[in-house]
Amino acid sequence: MVAVGLGVSCAGPTVAASAGAAEAGPVLAAGDLTLTLDALVAGPRRPDDPKAGAPCLATMRIGNRSTAWVRTFAMRLLVHDPQGVVVRRVSVLAMPLPPGKTTMATFPVLDTGCAGVGSLTILDFPQCADGAGRGMRCRTAAIPDSRVTVPLTF
Repeated sequence: MVAVGLGVSCAGPTVAASAGAAEAGPVLAAGDLTLTLDALVAGPRRPDDPKAGAPCLATMRIGNRSTAWVRTFAMRLLVHDPQGVVVRRVSVLAMPLPPGKTTMATFPVLDTGCAGVGSLTILDFPQCADGAGRGMRCRTAAIPDSRVTVPLTF
């Protein structure tokens, strides 16, 4: 009897070990993914609310230095104000990430303008897989960097 949802098998350790090995995707080495915060700029004002300020848009370059395709990629960021208080959580979906290429992602960070952004912290990577859906270790492969005064860190 096998209880698949619990990961318990009465068939012995060989079956469990081979099943786990099949789940592993291509290996990403440290530094294979570069995450560079390239710009923070004021976006267009909302036409339906003339009193609202211009939102802050971030542009990030996501480089894949590996030889493997990263077919699904998403990361979650925490936005901190200049005093270090978390003011927003942002999800970024950027895929696919072809091998040896850089992908640009532009996304809203705050609705109240860029002066309210003190730093960005990468929280996690809820999606990071190859074309077969096998997980890749984006956290260990990623190197954050920033070209603006606002830092991007783990």
